[in-house]
Amino acid sequence: MAKDKYLSVRNSVSGFSFANLGLFTGFADGIYNAVYSLVLLEIFRSSAVVGVYVALYAAFCMIVGLFANELFRQFSKVRVFYFAMLMLAVCYAMMSFSIRPGTFIILDYTTGIAITLTTMLIPLFMSDFSRGIGMARLNSRYHLWLNIGAFFAPMVAVAISSVAGNRAAFFASAPASARQAVAPVFPGLPALSCPGRKSAILRRSRPTESLSL
Repeated sequence: MAKDKYLSVRNSVSGFSFANLGLFTGFADGIYNAVYSLVLLEIFRSSAVVGVYVALYAAFCMIVGLFANELFRQFSKVRVFYFAMLMLAVCYAMMSFSIRPGTFIILDYTTGIAITLTTMLIPLFMSDFSRGIGMARLNSRYHLWLNIGAFFAPMVAVAISSVAGNRAAFFASAPASARQAVAPVFPGLPALSCPGRKSAILRRSRPTESLSL
């Protein structure tokens, strides 16, 4: 897997900056999960069919995970992460306006690809940033913010769905996903010229290890 370079415009930025993004991850996923089953029931009108659909969806995500390592090798973790987060933001926004069931299902499976990739990438990024901090501290900070975001998300989702419908709640997940793509640590971007302050470059001293399936 290719080496990745991380560029920050602030010397104060550390791995905790990335861990704090767990707030947006938990918020986006929490809203999505709060209304997901309700939307599926509106489409299929049968709990049995919804169960089969969710099983097929899980199998599809498992297959995507089997080939994810090859994507990381080919395009690097950074590029895949940015593309997946932007894909999530766009699909969440489109799912809130999707009218036909077929369109929603296509967007749902597309988000499944992005969710699977980001779920596999976040631990790898935290491992990169754990030097000098410790993986335990970084992981606990990330999951703290993840749970805080997931705590408030259902309340926001219910408030939106009660006013504008269940699918409209997906739109609230879009800006949260887009915010993760514009993280305080900008991987892979060219050097920025910032008067009065240096650009901090965090570089791994060894090649990134492959994912073990």
